[in-house]
Amino acid sequence: MSFLSRAAGLACLAGVAAVAAFPAAAQQGKCPEPGANSFSVVRDQPFIKADVQRDGSQIMVKTTSVVDGKTSQVQTRFDRGLLPVIRADQSGLIRQSFGPIPDDFWSFTVGQEISVPVTVDMRGQEKFEGTHRITVESIRTLAVGDCEYDVAMLLQDTDLGFTRLVFRQAYSPRLGFVLAAQRIDPANGETLSFVSYDRIEAQ
Repeated sequence: MSFLSRAAGLACLAGVAAVAAFPAAAQQGKCPEPGANSFSVVRDQPFIKADVQRDGSQIMVKTTSVVDGKTSQVQTRFDRGLLPVIRADQSGLIRQSFGPIPDDFWSFTVGQEISVPVTVDMRGQEKFEGTHRITVESIRTLAVGDCEYDVAMLLQDTDLGFTRLVFRQAYSPRLGFVLAAQRIDPANGETLSFVSYDRIEAQ
């Protein structure tokens, strides 16, 4: 497996599509309540739809996207909607396991930083070990269409030696879901991609 194939697969595992997207029109409909068992988020252009299902502390996300006229589907299981542990697509499975996350981390105190070991199994062909760091940068309010949620702005940095993946994510603890994500070039801090949604819909 090539370096580029590894990096692309790992980037998608982090829950960020490799497309550029920016906020647009407001939505119609009911806003999902905290702890909702199911809801959808939609981006109109380029089209992305994520159907979210809660299973205890695990969140299953089925993402459909259309890029350059091609439709793709990916299913990802997240721990608490934040840490991707399994990603399945037409190429197979990517599994990721993290060291224990301290319970007090989930209170999201600004300035808090944790560092845990991470292991990545790339479709049963290669396995990598490294370090995963999460920093709580700020707490703010994010609008998705007509709905507003308090989000923790998190910097996630995965260093596997052969590659380093850095994301800034707007994570809603009430929903257990990342509502916006920016992939950052670790070499110069420039934005590589940005994903957000136009609307969020209760189911």
